[in-house]
Amino acid sequence: MNLQVPDGFPNGSKLERISFRPDHGLQILVVPTTEEPVSQLLAQACDWVAAVSVGNDANKPQTLSLYGAQIIWNSLRATIIAPPEKTGPILLALTDFFLYDAALSEIETEIDDAWPHIKTDAAFAFEFSERAVPKRHELSKRFENTVSMRARLARLAPHVHRLSTHPATITSQLNERLRERTRMVSRFEFLSSQLDVLEDVYGMCGQRVSDFMLARQQIILEWAIVFLLAAELLLLVTDLMASVGT
Repeated sequence: MNLQVPDGFPNGSKLERISFRPDHGLQILVVPTTEEPVSQLLAQACDWVAAVSVGNDANKPQTLSLYGAQIIWNSLRATIIAPPEKTGPILLALTDFFLYDAALSEIETEIDDAWPHIKTDAAFAFEFSERAVPKRHELSKRFENTVSMRARLARLAPHVHRLSTHPATITSQLNERLRERTRMVSRFEFLSSQLDVLEDVYGMCGQRVSDFMLARQQIILEWAIVFLLAAELLLLVTDLMASVGT
């Protein structure tokens, strides 16, 4: 989606918005040049990128130079300052990178939200009682969310651990540099370790809940059998007393 280019950028510049999901998108400003970018243009691009923030974070822009091109970005905006013949491949590489970076960031946010519940929920992995039955659906939902995060992380693995291509291209090199700069591999491994903990906790919780509910059903069934036998015995006694009375 093309947007209005901010004031002060050269003719031929274009601003696009790329949406990865309904609540998250990236604005990319493409500035084609026929000569080395001047420092004033770089400063202007940095100011434009830094003008947006996430929550209380300043979201400080990062810069990268490659093959005479300059890329300035944060999680919401990016600027490409490059010769016209290079803007296309660079835009493609940025879009590819930010697609998977956004997916990784989404999992990071979900794990951050899930982590505070671990201390409380871990107790149910050791013992589950009648008073905890109302928590059953909540624990089940967290287990489902954990499985969903694990599945999405597994699908990201080929892109995070992407091997270098030969011969190298500007697209492959930029993607590799961006993954290095954002520590994507380290973040992936850290998320995998955190998910191991979540899976262990909620896997044990699920086992305890399942064992408790089966035992509960068995007790109910046993009491139902006891009542039926008692009722049958009562009927037999009643019939016997009636027969004795006659």
